[in-house]
Amino acid sequence: MKVIEIEPGDDLLKKYIECYQLFEIAEPLWVKAISTGTLECWIKLRGGFRIFDPKEGRFKPAASSGIFPVGTNGYVFHVPNNTICINIKLSPSVLALSSFKDLINQWESFNFDQFVGESGTNEFRNLDISDFENLSSKIDAIVKAHNDFESIDSRIQSVLTSIIASGNHPPTVKELAFENHLTIKSLERLIKKVFGMTPKKLIGI
Repeated sequence: MKVIEIEPGDDLLKKYIECYQLFEIAEPLWVKAISTGTLECWIKLRGGFRIFDPKEGRFKPAASSGIFPVGTNGYVFHVPNNTICINIKLSPSVLALSSFKDLINQWESFNFDQFVGESGTNEFRNLDISDFENLSSKIDAIVKAHNDFESIDSRIQSVLTSIIASGNHPPTVKELAFENHLTIKSLERLIKKVFGMTPKKLIGI
């Protein structure tokens, strides 16, 4: 397996995108990925892979693009043949973007078009991946063209970081508000505006 990893060149994107990755897999491969507190957004350029579904107890084919939500669970993959895939590691705060509206409740149906638009998806598929190490500025431009990163409320990043960092001991709504220097009412308004749900439900998810 060959992996090339590059960082965004744009200073604004560096706040919300950890890296862009290119995976080139020539032989059958089994992989277990552990959660790193980021969203993992992928688009397949060639081949395919399967993801183990613990609920059904079997591997299921992955879509041509999709996303893994933030969580404590890892994922097990099986890559049966030659596969090329681009992966983007995103900060949880991108959930405040309109591109990710309703993602928390409907992440399984997410596709790359929602993130970069149909034209952006086509641009990704047409990238010259032989020069991937030098594509950060081009990828930055595609991602920024469809997303207003300046609109992200900095309080969202702080709140989500608090929830994720708590691991298996989630905070109460009162604790979450206190830790982020918000009143309970202010926290409720913020979470309702961005995610359309109560803080308690967001913590539970």
